[in-house]
Amino acid sequence: MAQLSTHLHFAKLVIENIQDDIEVPPFLLGITAPDTYTNNKTYLKYHYIKDRDNGDDDIDVHEFYEKFNLSKLSNSHKWFVIGYYAHLWFDEYIKFNSNRLTLRNNEGLSDSELSQCIKDLFKHYDRQITEDYYGTNIKKTIESFDLNLNLKTLKFIKINRCKEVLLNELSKGPKNVIREDLIYKDEYLELIDNSVEKFLKSLN
Repeated sequence: MAQLSTHLHFAKLVIENIQDDIEVPPFLLGITAPDTYTNNKTYLKYHYIKDRDNGDDDIDVHEFYEKFNLSKLSNSHKWFVIGYYAHLWFDEYIKFNSNRLTLRNNEGLSDSELSQCIKDLFKHYDRQITEDYYGTNIKKTIESFDLNLNLKTLKFIKINRCKEVLLNELSKGPKNVIREDLIYKDEYLELIDNSVEKFLKSLN
């Protein structure tokens, strides 16, 4: 699964490229919502995992999207649902396309060290793209935005929790020393850039 900073990197590109009149606050809250879980059980539920007990860890991306008749939803509810779908869709995209990145672990870092270094590196790259975009104005808009999420399929999602997680993510950068030698920035940015057109086509 992609970390939230990468989802917000992807979200910025979607907002900039989508032809529809997107409503940004609910879209961002929707794309954050699957990462508002508090334990493994809610993680599985929020991400619509099929049957992990039987080795099936796929996400029900299209099944989720087809649960909603977007034409009958309010504009805010519509963009929240599309944001939620964007999160699930992008997790699947990363799962099947991250092997395009060339890993250069020349110093033989352990698996745990390597995992943390890559997370910090991706967050660093994400922040370089999004930090100015998600500035004070968007943060204030998110803080003041309210939505009664009266949708049966998403009844377990709490908007205030979405706001808390989103605003927290927008306020923090990577914690550790950045190892830019592990994965080159151009490869990573190309991977994210290439996702946007595919995602927008999936909405049709």
